Amino acid sequence: MIEIKKDRLIIKPVSKVEGFYEPPPDKSISHRAVILSAISKGKSIVENFLISRDTMATVECLKAVGVEVSIDNASNRATIISKGARNFSEPECILDAKNSATTMRLLTGLFSSLPHLFVFTGDKYLVRRPMKRIIEPLTLMGSFIMSRSGGYPPLCIKGGKLRAIEYKMEIPSAQVKSSIILAGIFAEGKTVIYENGNSRDHTENMLKEIGSQIRVEDGLIEVSGDANIKGDFRFEVPGDPSSAAFMVAASVIAKSGELAIVNVNLNPRRTGFVEALKRAGADIQVNKKGMKCGEPFGDILVRSGRNLKGFKILKEEVPTLIDEIPVLAVVAAFAEGESYFEGLSELRVKETDRLNAVAENLRKMKVKVEVKNDDLLIEGKGFVEGSTLDSFGDHRIAMAFTIASLFAHGQSVLLNPDCIDVSYPSFFDDIRKIVSQ
Repeated sequence: MIEIKKDRLIIKPVSKVEGFYEPPPDKSISHRAVILSAISKGKSIVENFLISRDTMATVECLKAVGVEVSIDNASNRATIISKGARNFSEPECILDAKNSATTMRLLTGLFSSLPHLFVFTGDKYLVRRPMKRIIEPLTLMGSFIMSRSGGYPPLCIKGGKLRAIEYKMEIPSAQVKSSIILAGIFAEGKTVIYENGNSRDHTENMLKEIGSQIRVEDGLIEVSGDANIKGDFRFEVPGDPSSAAFMVAASVIAKSGELAIVNVNLNPRRTGFVEALKRAGADIQVNKKGMKCGEPFGDILVRSGRNLKGFKILKEEVPTLIDEIPVLAVVAAFAEGESYFEGLSELRVKETDRLNAVAENLRKMKVKVEVKNDDLLIEGKGFVEGSTLDSFGDHRIAMAFTIASLFAHGQSVLLNPDCIDVSYPSFFDDIRKIVSQ
């Protein structure tokens, strides 16, 4: 089925997906839970914290400014003890965000309010990701930020006293929005953000949950300067829908079986992929059970063996399923007929150019694909051919084409799969538990 070599996977096809599956903790919420605990005074606990390369980059950066963070690997519990953001110390070394744009963007916003010098860098993929989108609003608030030409990392931040601004976002982005919100918490006055589309709203939901002064309504976010947030929080992180999406896709493509996915975040700004798959003819049921971290969670049931048809993703839908586009493109290849994805410009500025990476790998699997500017057209034939594929150093590309390979005609090879540890270290173990011949 899946044989792991040093720098590649050997993948043989399967036909059935069945059983129970609990996705790993939500990566976006794990980042934010430890950050919000760190800016608060006191001791906080994060239950079901995701331990991955991305989230540990955030942890290490917070430790570098004096926050006490301990991780219990056995229970996935993070314990954070902090004197509050105003008491962060100046780091003695360069902060390494590794592959995590969330770490760099959110902490740049937070650190901009402090009278210290911070220097951020990252790995070879992160230093190619655009940071101008946070530099502009944070500079308007009074921070001084230097970058490489074009607004790329490394970043040098000289923080200080910030002023509130009104800012209209041009591109829907939870990371940019959260960066401004975290700066706004420590700015004088009320910072107002006008959203352009529905990006993830975890920061807003969690700030409401801990009683911070934030107002959200009809695309407007208003944050009041509130530097004295008391800690002693206990966050419980739900399962990650973006990680679950790969198993949902596998179950949708499989010829037989039934998969029950439990304890998954059902925030409507994270589950757009479910609605897209239903339009493709998938049999998916969603059952909400309660709230965690200010967000709904519950179960998803998927029944395999349905005939899939081509489907369309509209530009305005993309922010609610941005991380799932690669695996949705894989599903489109297994559907009969034409699928069309509009407005994928944000895929070009991820860990790699995901739009071209998807197209290149699908073509290797003998799928007819056309890229028109930032749109993607896929002519599905109901099957794909096994091939040698590349992860391009991108965890979501690697996982998406592992799923494609599991249901291809013939054996496939996936190069450089180690990047999956960025978000989902247990990915291969979880797959083995639910797939069979």
